[in-house]
Amino acid sequence: MEIGKAMEEIQETSETRAEQNDQKFRTTKQETLRLQAALTGFFEEDEYVTAKQKEAYAAYLKKRIRPALQALLKENGIDEIKMLNEMGWFGAEILEELIVRAQEEGRLSAVIRLMRIKAAKYGYRDRDFEI
Repeated sequence: MEIGKAMEEIQETSETRAEQNDQKFRTTKQETLRLQAALTGFFEEDEYVTAKQKEAYAAYLKKRIRPALQALLKENGIDEIKMLNEMGWFGAEILEELIVRAQEEGRLSAVIRLMRIKAAKYGYRDRDFEI
């Protein structure tokens, strides 16, 4: 019986968290909070986040792709950045900006992973390494 009760509490917590995040996204006037709520909702793999909500988060994030990517970089969300790149939400120019920003912030691990994404998708055609 205790396991069933614990599972119900977890389910209620997940549902409440998804509702609170969506409420924050829809009502806040602070862009940083709205951006964070959109990122959380979009990347949440939760059954309580509806397709309609995901679409709203996606539409918002697409319009604010640079701030979204910078927030993900700050949180070391390289996998999420890679996912958005694979979805075609941004290209090589913005990816290069992220690499430079990561270098400026001293995030070596992020620089390496972002450069691997760039190499895999776009290559390094602008460089000539011939001897």
